[in-house]
Parts: sequence; C-alpha cells; structure tokens
Amino acid sequence: MQEGSLNLMLFYVSILTSPTTGVATTNFGMLGDVIIAEPDAYIVFAGKRVIEQTLNTKISEGSQATKFI
Repeated sequence: MQEGSLNLMLFYVSILTSPTTGVATTNFGMLGDVIIAEPDAYIVFAGKRVIEQTLNTKISEGSQATKFI
C-alpha cells in the first residue's frame, strides 16, 4: 500500500445494499464522500427492538429504510 499525501485525498464512494447493519454501517458505510443506497434498503446501526428499549418509545414501521435516512 502506498502512503502519502496524494493517497489521503482519494475519492471514496460507499454503496449500501440491504441489509447493512451494525459496525459495518459506521466503520465503512457512512464514511464515504458519496453514499449510494438501494431504494428501500434496510440500513441501521441497531435493530428496532434495541432502539425501542433504549429510548422507551415506539418507532414507526419502515423508519430504518433508506428513504428516511
């Protein structure tokens, strides 16, 4: 791998497919300069049940689809 100032300026395109969940979402998926996702793809860091238990509230169905991100 070449390391240098030119390589640090490389363009990074992230393409998200369904499902993209967990650590992959934050470590790779959301770091791109341009982020492209499938229509209605399921892209989350935590599942619906975990979010509801943490926030003590119900989240709407489909709120973890790409059209809401």
